[in-house]
Amino acid sequence: MFTTTDNFTIAIKENAKKIKNISKILMGVCALFFIVYILYYGLMAGSNDKEILEQTEPVFRPIADYFHSEIQGLDIYKETALTFIKLLIPLYAVYFITEFVQNTILKMHNKTEEIKSQNLKKIEKREYLQQFEKIKYYSIAVSFDYSKGSGSEIPPKAINQLNNVIYEKLNTSIGSHKLRTSTKGIFTVVSQDFMHYDSVYENLLKTVARIRNLISEKYNIEIIPTITTDAHNETPLHDNIVKSHYAIKGCNLKNKAMNTSLFCKKYNFLGFSKFIGTSIGVYNNNEPMTIGEVETYDLNIVIKNLTESFDNF
Repeated sequence: MFTTTDNFTIAIKENAKKIKNISKILMGVCALFFIVYILYYGLMAGSNDKEILEQTEPVFRPIADYFHSEIQGLDIYKETALTFIKLLIPLYAVYFITEFVQNTILKMHNKTEEIKSQNLKKIEKREYLQQFEKIKYYSIAVSFDYSKGSGSEIPPKAINQLNNVIYEKLNTSIGSHKLRTSTKGIFTVVSQDFMHYDSVYENLLKTVARIRNLISEKYNIEIIPTITTDAHNETPLHDNIVKSHYAIKGCNLKNKAMNTSLFCKKYNFLGFSKFIGTSIGVYNNNEPMTIGEVETYDLNIVIKNLTESFDNF
């Protein structure tokens, strides 16, 4: 398994490894010299051969004199061997102290890095949540097109009268103290209450479907609705809602229910999905996925064919 870590940890481990390696080498040397000198002492003491002693002492005596020049006779070699054994103790201590210091430093460093990471995650989470908290309002816009069953033109005055009747019924049906509605030009709804969006939207669809059936039966007029939903960081102006609605509708998207990606962002964050729709990309000037200086709309289709959907209500 390949793991990476920060430069500080790597430097600490490398330096500690160097010290421990030196300690191990010195411990090995001391152990070797202990064996050599204790064997030399045993052999010389057992043989009592002065001639061999005189021939080999030039090799063994210098180190022995370095440690125990005050001792005479063969005992100097025994004491030298014991000295090498005694040297193992501080070398072992250096090894384990290095290990302890390394682990302590890395533990403190990791704790500091963990705190930094947790603080960074808190900041990132706060920033992540803030992007949704900034989205404070949603707006729904509904407009209608009409066609006569006989194919004859419907006078503008009649269209205005139909709009007024429909808008009034919509206002009565879905109006509440948490909603701000307007019937100027088209029917619009503005609210901060995202939690009840589903009930408002469903009520709106049912009301439009009911009115559409009544007018169709009574006047043989087909109503073709278009519904758009958007989200806003500030209280949206009615004129801006109307402008965006017609801009979206003008992208060959009449007779559909749509919402913007900004609305979906908040809607999905709150855990809702019933009316989230399916992404169809970015639109402007009737062309999908074109980018320019004009305003663009990243859209989701909620209902692809409203008239067909209402016929099945």
